[in-house]
Amino acid sequence: PLGPQGAPLSAVAGPEVQPSKRCAAEPGATADSPVSFDMEFSHRGADGQLTRELVSVWVSDPEYFAGHCHLSHDHRLFAWDDVVGQVKLPDSGELLEVEEIRRRSV
Repeated sequence: PLGPQGAPLSAVAGPEVQPSKRCAAEPGATADSPVSFDMEFSHRGADGQLTRELVSVWVSDPEYFAGHCHLSHDHRLFAWDDVVGQVKLPDSGELLEVEEIRRRSV
């Protein structure tokens, strides 16, 4: 595992989750920053509360995905299993089940 779900990436050990360049969603980022896609979703945190997230995803694996969270203005790591309900792709307006997004992005 890469670390606890929803934890700031700065708190996660291991170079495998660190971006090689700044995320395109960050101020000062360049056009060649490693963003794969943006997605909106509901997330169940460790405290059990649901929050709505908007994340520019740059890396994912079968268990986790990481990217720039526009609400916390930080790099974050999330567990796919903590995503609740459908996922919206803001660029296309598509609403998809989390398993479909998970398959597409790994």
